[in-house]
Formats: sequence, structure tokens, C-alpha cells
Amino acid sequence: YRGYQVYSMPPPSSGGIHIVQILNILENFDMQKSGFGSADAMQIMAEAEKYAYADRSEYLGDPDFVKVPWQALTNKAYAKSIADQIDINKAKPSSEIRPGKLAPYESNQTTHYSVVDKDGNAVAVTYTLNTTFGTGIVAGESGILLNNQMDDFSAKPGVPNVY
Repeated sequence: YRGYQVYSMPPPSSGGIHIVQILNILENFDMQKSGFGSADAMQIMAEAEKYAYADRSEYLGDPDFVKVPWQALTNKAYAKSIADQIDINKAKPSSEIRPGKLAPYESNQTTHYSVVDKDGNAVAVTYTLNTTFGTGIVAGESGILLNNQMDDFSAKPGVPNVY
């Protein structure tokens, strides 16, 4: 932040991500020109904190139980999009501030499991539904959808992948 290296706590603490997000928003303003403790500086800080708290309530939690999009929340371009909404001359009511729309992240559509029997025979399976309902084909009467993750790879020589 403005030439300083910032170290903070990772989730499940929300404080670290929260502080970095606020600092990234503030970086879009000439805080020195506003003056320490000035009405302008306090206005900018209060508004930045309102937006960060809205995101905190929506996106932060214990990563053992929820996906925490920390890269998106601490992204400088995202902070700039928030800073662009801050009016230095008028406070926005907290009731009008909503969590930001973050870029989508990898879904929970991949499952991996390993099975080892009493004789030491092992099987490792990774199952991914790359698109909604995978291939759309159910294996017999099992209720298991066949995956379509391999569609990421191209069969055409010299082409590394479909996307």
C-alpha cells in the first residue's frame, strides 16, 4: 500500500482481507491532499469501510465451510470500481450499499475420492461435471451423471485445449 508491504491474517479471520480491501480502495484517493483527520479523509474512509463491510458480510467466512474469494476482494481493479462509486461530498446510506459482484470462481463440481480395500487394492477417482448436468447422460439407473470434463481438451493435433 503506497510503497508499504502489508501483512495480514488469512481467513477465517476476516480482518486481514478486510483491511487490504479498504487500503486498496483508499489508494485511489489522494489522502495526503485531503489531510489527516479532515472531513474529506473521514468521508472517504467511512465510505470505503461501508463497501468493505458489505462484502465481508456476503463473502467472508471460515474457508473450511465456504469458498472465500480473497483474490477478487483484494484485487486493485475491483477496489477501483468501488472507489469510483464514492462521492466525497455526500455520504451514501448504508442501506443502499450492497456487496459487489465478483467474478465467478471455480465451482464445487469436482469430487475426488479414493478407496482402498483390505488387500491394499486402491482406486482413485476424480469426477467433474464441467457444464450443467455434465454430459446429460445418467449411468444406468444409478442416478450418477456422466462427466464431461474431458471436453476441455482438444482431439485436434497441435491445439492444446478447447478453451
